[in-house]
Amino acid sequence: YLGTESEQKTWKRQQTALLQIAEDCRTRGIPFHLVLFPLLLDLDDYEFFDVEAAIADFARRSAIPSFSLTPGFLGEKDHTLWVASNDQHPNEKGHEIAARTLLPYVRDLLHQDSPHDAPGVPSAR
Repeated sequence: YLGTESEQKTWKRQQTALLQIAEDCRTRGIPFHLVLFPLLLDLDDYEFFDVEAAIADFARRSAIPSFSLTPGFLGEKDHTLWVASNDQHPNEKGHEIAARTLLPYVRDLLHQDSPHDAPGVPSAR
């Protein structure tokens, strides 16, 4: 994400893929949002804010709405969120934090996009 051209090769490929996914969604009328999930390491002294800023900047320049889950995880004990000691993917607690953090963002989206007065459509409120 940061560094020399060579160090950013993978990130450049990921950008191309994200742009293609976003375009495919747009042509089909499907909302596309980029949700940033933190690396579950050193959440007391998180070292990846610059990386997240680079991703968020790409999303902003590309007109892709983005949302970071990181604030919901800061201060947590990283190892208590891992699925296993050798697998840092989120366990049940990690997924619960992600869902709780994402919920207000999704609720706002539903309120913005829902046809509140459409007959037979339940309100998202």
